[in-house]
Amino acid sequence: MNSYMTVLAAARDAARLGAQGGATSASMLALVDTETDRLPTNLPASSENCGSGAGVCINQPVSIGNPPTNAVRVKVCYDHPFIVGIPGVLAGPLLMCSTTTMRVAGGS
Repeated sequence: MNSYMTVLAAARDAARLGAQGGATSASMLALVDTETDRLPTNLPASSENCGSGAGVCINQPVSIGNPPTNAVRVKVCYDHPFIVGIPGVLAGPLLMCSTTTMRVAGGS
């Protein structure tokens, strides 16, 4: 549960940073990296502007709503290792993902 809450908070905080305007993808990736340091294993490879897959995906700007407005979307995924697995049933890892989309302040 702690690992999932870490993934959830990292996605939310990076999206919030981007929504304040002016944040680069690199600064959002750095924030996610810092916030996820306490996880048992590293996040999968980070990449910018990816459509899907594991790791950290940052899409900015994205258009949401009607009328359309600019937003930032951050997806963070983590492969959580099992402490004890059951071969063939729960061999692991367990993929945890969280996606957050926030409207850019003052953006249109």
